[in-house]
Amino acid sequence: VAELIGHVGKAFGVAWSPILKSTVASSSDDHTARVWNIHSPGKHVVLQGHLEKVRALAWHHEVAYLLLSGSWDGCIRVWDVRGAGSCVRVVLDHHADVYGLSSHRERPFLFASSSRDTTLRFWRADVVTPDLMIRAIVTEDWVRGGVVGVPDECVRVETRAAMCGEESARVVKRMSECRDKVERALTLAQFLLPPDGLEELCNVVRSMVGKVPNMTPGRVVHGSSVAGVLLAEAAELEK
Repeated sequence: VAELIGHVGKAFGVAWSPILKSTVASSSDDHTARVWNIHSPGKHVVLQGHLEKVRALAWHHEVAYLLLSGSWDGCIRVWDVRGAGSCVRVVLDHHADVYGLSSHRERPFLFASSSRDTTLRFWRADVVTPDLMIRAIVTEDWVRGGVVGVPDECVRVETRAAMCGEESARVVKRMSECRDKVERALTLAQFLLPPDGLEELCNVVRSMVGKVPNMTPGRVVHGSSVAGVLLAEAAELEK
């Protein structure tokens, strides 16, 4: 179909964009990652900054122009691949080679990395696009508010960040079917934030607002009593 020529060292891996179907990233021993359009193989974006061989690659599932790379230099870099390409964030927490990077489309702002330092680490990618996260939380209509958009428009250099993956489209549909504000907030939180305790917290809020005990398998949780315990624990931590 196409031959992509440009690396000056061994090409190690490739990662197809989940949004831009003709776009693919490659990693190499030449310390670079590169982004290609298979319909224009003669042109590509060179992402320079790593000090060692580049191995791991992972595209953002919603923000089409964001690519993450991991290297033997122990560094993770987040790239904006629009235009000539630029590094927008550097993560230096690993102490050895970064072998793997991954995320799931249902939690697009949470990434996992693996390393020769024997650790698996989790990262929040929303810090790269804080404006998008704020707009997603406060905007009622994601389509009219520009929170979601069309892929070809979202990758223009002058365009502010927007989500254009398949899962955000499903979230828009689910939010339109929510029974109340608490369910809508839970739908948003499950998509935008790390999962720890989100569903439990929303269930407590719903039971407090509705004055109805929250029924869970094998037990009954009264929102008022749980809230009291949580407030007491918070006060204790502040001492």
